[in-house]
Amino acid sequence: MGTFTPVIASAVGGIPGLISEGTTGFLVPPGDAPALADRITQVMHSPDLAAKAAIDAHKVAAAYTFSRQGQVLFEALCSSFPSVCS
Repeated sequence: MGTFTPVIASAVGGIPGLISEGTTGFLVPPGDAPALADRITQVMHSPDLAAKAAIDAHKVAAAYTFSRQGQVLFEALCSSFPSVCS
C-alpha cells in the first residue's frame, strides 16, 4: 500500500479492515485461486483502476508510518499517565 502498488489480498484476519474493496485495493475469498487470478487479470487490464486504488491505498498507509504510530502511542500514554508528559 505504501509503495503505490495495487493490493489484491485474501479477505482474512484484519486485512478487510485495511482494504476497502474496489477503493484501496481488492479482496478475494481465501483459498479461491480462480477469483485471485480473475482479479489480477482485471487489475492488469484496467490501468486507471489500478492507479486509483494504488493512490487511495497509499493515503491509508500514510497513517501507519513509524512516526505516526509513535505519536499515537505517546498520546495514549499521556492521556493515561499525564505526569509522564508534563
